[in-house]
Amino acid sequence: MDSNRYKELFVGEAREILDHLNNSLITLEKNPGDAESLQEIFRQVHTLKGNAASMGCEGGYEEMAGLAHEMEGVLDRMRQGKQRADRATLEGLFRSRDRLESLLSRCTAEKLEVPTVRVASDRLDHLMNVVGELLTQKIRLEEIGRGLGDKVLEETVAQVSRLLAELQLETMQVRLVPVEHIFSRYPRMVRDLAAEQNKKAELAVEGADIGLDRTILDEINEPLIHLLRNAVAHGIESTEERKRLGKKEIGTIRLSARRESHFALIEVSDDGRGMDVQEMKRIAVGKGIISKEEAESLSDELALMLITGSGFSTSRVVSQTAGRGIGMNSVKTKVESFGGSLTIESRPKLGSTFRLKLPLTMAVVQALLVKVAEETFAIPMVNVLETLKVKSNTVRRIENAEVIPYRESILPLVRIGERFEKKYSHSAGPSESIVVVEVGHRKAGLVVDQCLSQQEVVIKSMTGLMKNIQGVAGATILGSGKVAMILDLPSVI
Repeated sequence: MDSNRYKELFVGEAREILDHLNNSLITLEKNPGDAESLQEIFRQVHTLKGNAASMGCEGGYEEMAGLAHEMEGVLDRMRQGKQRADRATLEGLFRSRDRLESLLSRCTAEKLEVPTVRVASDRLDHLMNVVGELLTQKIRLEEIGRGLGDKVLEETVAQVSRLLAELQLETMQVRLVPVEHIFSRYPRMVRDLAAEQNKKAELAVEGADIGLDRTILDEINEPLIHLLRNAVAHGIESTEERKRLGKKEIGTIRLSARRESHFALIEVSDDGRGMDVQEMKRIAVGKGIISKEEAESLSDELALMLITGSGFSTSRVVSQTAGRGIGMNSVKTKVESFGGSLTIESRPKLGSTFRLKLPLTMAVVQALLVKVAEETFAIPMVNVLETLKVKSNTVRRIENAEVIPYRESILPLVRIGERFEKKYSHSAGPSESIVVVEVGHRKAGLVVDQCLSQQEVVIKSMTGLMKNIQGVAGATILGSGKVAMILDLPSVI
């Protein structure tokens, strides 16, 4: 085995050990007399020491082995009852663990790309691109087969389609990474944040084995960190306040993930003070975000979403964790940027839940193809509620915006042709074709010339000047060989 490959194996296992060590130390901190946790920590440190010692004397390995040996001594005295698992001892073990991580970073300063997945990431991307090209050619073959009316050809294409669907599914599965990859970092972070604020809080993690596309996993890390920071800073009360309310002294923050059809649902909840809807409205009115009349007509669900508005903050003091009024807005924007959505539930004195609905992958999506003049656009099906055909005379104008009556409410309209710098002309007819879409809590009707079909499309990233086109999330190649723009609905509506 070459030395670089051996180094890769060492780094991968060392990172896994350090992640487990964080959580094991937190468990021991909660239950200082837990002999099983203590034994597990000793085993992890002993393994890391042996692995580091086997790597030689250069690049920080010897220092890692030495520090792990010192930790072993402390842990062994704790196992024998000669040293207590008091706060000072545990803080020392936490600091030693962080020092080990720092030394590991020094060891990995030399370039390794195989990244954390078993297959090089560039190969996974290339494989997905090849599958995408095959999907495009499959669609073209289907159209050719139908045009020729050749039954043998149609049957062959159908068989190829089944095999290709299986290949696509397997390729997507290979790209999935368990959310544990980032979840394992959070218990220690919550523990440290709570200690900084003289609070007591613990993080319970569920469903860490759920897989997400590695691209989405990387993107969702920052929003989750912000939600967890908010849970500590805004959600969990002080120990004294929790006692007064009859709650457990230690607040519980729960991070869970589960699979639902073609989506992953990630929830961050806490059993803290919750949010007062009326207070939210008062703050929003006071900051000029909405008028008093708008506040009175807002439902509780929409009122809670006010915290995602730019500049909204319930914190009176600006700190590293809260107060600038930009965090929740960035969370919502980030989640919606890759086709996800954010919803919020909260009850005063009982706690809050932030629910993220995320696509499992960003490489291939189900889309509704629509025609506007001579152009074809793709609308992600995850955002499509229904399609409508309405009489043109039902369209009304309110404050320079077109709307139609919709389910005991009104639906704002967006003319796709006009949205793209009036590039495409629109001729008024007796009826309008409308695609009703929803992004988060916002609904709108996209006015198109014709709804064509629903099909799976492969997302191609935009490059060069095309990358900066507002309202476009990417492009796809249709069976006809034409390029269709994929709409970026959060910026369109």
